[in-house]
Amino acid sequence: MADDLIGLLSQIASGLCVSLLPEPLRDLPIPGVSFASLQGRSPLLEAMLVAVRRPDAAVLRLLDLITRHAST
Repeated sequence: MADDLIGLLSQIASGLCVSLLPEPLRDLPIPGVSFASLQGRSPLLEAMLVAVRRPDAAVLRLLDLITRHAST
């Protein structure tokens, strides 16, 4: 768990976690981190998925769950 944004982004870049973040953070150049928009719309929330560029079992599982949920 991170106490601040820089700590969270560091954990993401090192492959320790994934996170949902607000769209404006997409413009931050962070080595080792890629931003992927979530598909579909929500009347209550605008969100995107942030994940490390190298495949990790947890990241792949989360992407699978999101993709499956978005297509239903």
